[in-house]
Amino acid sequence: MSERKSIRFMSIILMVVALLLFLPCLSIAGSLEPSDPPGPTMYTLEEIHEAVTPLPTGFELWPNNTRFAVSNEGTPDVNSDDVVLDRATGLMWTRDANLGGLKNWQDAVNYCNFFGPDFGRRYTFALDWRLPSIEEFTSLSEPYPSVRHPALPAGHPFENVQSGNYWSSTTFTSSAAFVGMLDGLVYDLNMTSDMYVWCVRGGQGLAPQ
Repeated sequence: MSERKSIRFMSIILMVVALLLFLPCLSIAGSLEPSDPPGPTMYTLEEIHEAVTPLPTGFELWPNNTRFAVSNEGTPDVNSDDVVLDRATGLMWTRDANLGGLKNWQDAVNYCNFFGPDFGRRYTFALDWRLPSIEEFTSLSEPYPSVRHPALPAGHPFENVQSGNYWSSTTFTSSAAFVGMLDGLVYDLNMTSDMYVWCVRGGQGLAPQ
């Protein structure tokens, strides 16, 4: 057999071997059909909030925005001692956003620190009310320039929200950060200035009295 015929013969052999190896792969690839239909990938807003913060006993979903739940077990016919749970963060806020009136920063801190023992009936044992940090406040308020006045999510359950400035617990050298509820502005100002107070607490470890 000449050298040219030998090379041609070897080429044919290699092509046959390659074809035999490739055909099973085609058969396997063609059978890759899902055994079951794919599961749902979309979740409702309520399911997302439930995954972040389960609804505690005594709270009811707020129908206008299920990000929030409200406990009305202080004085049932009085909203000023209600507590609002933000299910997106687990934080609890007073439903009335102006219980303390205008105060300088230190008085605002003291007010929230001593706020718990006299607030409502269900949560009289809760001593961890505090002035919110600027991060906590901005997790609730809408960023500047908010199209809502006050700068809060649509359908929120809060009452008596002022259009002015609210202190946060976040401080700098001689000033403290605040949130302007008119449009969501975040800035800082001298601690001797008077601003509104809105107290918050963590949403963990609650149990009925």
